[in-house]
Amino acid sequence: MSFARIRKLIFLLFYWVGLNSLLYKLKKKNNSVITILCFHRISDEFDFAYPPLKTNIFEKISCYIIKNYEVVDIFKINKPTKKPKIILTFDDGYKDFIENALPILKKYKMTAIQSVVVDALETGAIFWTQRLNNIINYLFENKCDLKIKTYFLNIDYRFSLKTINNFKIDIFKILLNYDSKKREKILNYLENAFPLIDKKSKIKMMSWDDMKICIENNIQIASHSYSHSVLSNLEPDRELDIELFESKRIIEEKLNIKVDIFTFPNGVYNDNIVNQLIENGYIYSLTTEDTFYKLSSGTSHKILPRIQIYSNDYYENILKINGFHNFFHKY
Repeated sequence: MSFARIRKLIFLLFYWVGLNSLLYKLKKKNNSVITILCFHRISDEFDFAYPPLKTNIFEKISCYIIKNYEVVDIFKINKPTKKPKIILTFDDGYKDFIENALPILKKYKMTAIQSVVVDALETGAIFWTQRLNNIINYLFENKCDLKIKTYFLNIDYRFSLKTINNFKIDIFKILLNYDSKKREKILNYLENAFPLIDKKSKIKMMSWDDMKICIENNIQIASHSYSHSVLSNLEPDRELDIELFESKRIIEEKLNIKVDIFTFPNGVYNDNIVNQLIENGYIYSLTTEDTFYKLSSGTSHKILPRIQIYSNDYYENILKINGFHNFFHKY
């Protein structure tokens, strides 16, 4: 029996012996805890490098949420509710949000936050992490060995599911620590190493018209930067200004709304970036830290952690929403 199958059975067992109900009851007693979920793609498409959350799983999760939680507007998190509070967020601005997620949100009358990359809205182009996913998918689909020896990489992977996963993790870590110019050079090199690779990508991003549909359906818009760059690697003046503030300005002008929320690309930030956000009027920033947010009366700018939802195991997702993974991270 595979590890994935064993893992699935374990979460099913935990759910049905009542652990999920116990976790939910404990959370219900603590009104200061807010659950903020982070979704990305909602789609039934196969994607080896970056598997989407299947549409039927998202609907099952939504059904559970609406029965057991109060889906709240981020600007009304201090408002008392009978059920535990939850905030739904989606990152990156994928087209399948409009096609698959929004109809379900409308069905259950749930609000959410959509964090968008402005360059993707403007041009339809995918950003660097998605370009990397394209490369991984090409290697997987064509069972390619990867032998690249250059001044910036020294890689020799013989194809297998294990090695392709190792490559995905290794190359992501390498690119995460490089500046945009060096990262672009490496991505171009990898794409050119496989002439048949489809650089256009089958994955579509949302447009400005899609954004208007979101707003009409009670979806709040957050800036997810201009180009999804790693902010800590940018020059503190012009480059960082474009990612933090030009992105905000463009969204506000195009959609005639106020943007008060910033979502850190790749979850990377530091004190300087937070201070820049505060100085320029952002009220909330969203991270990728897998934990819950506790209400506080501290600073005016709130940094909100989010629970990542990406598994297609319904029972694991529900246990995670109610704190199972968070509990074991602590001990």
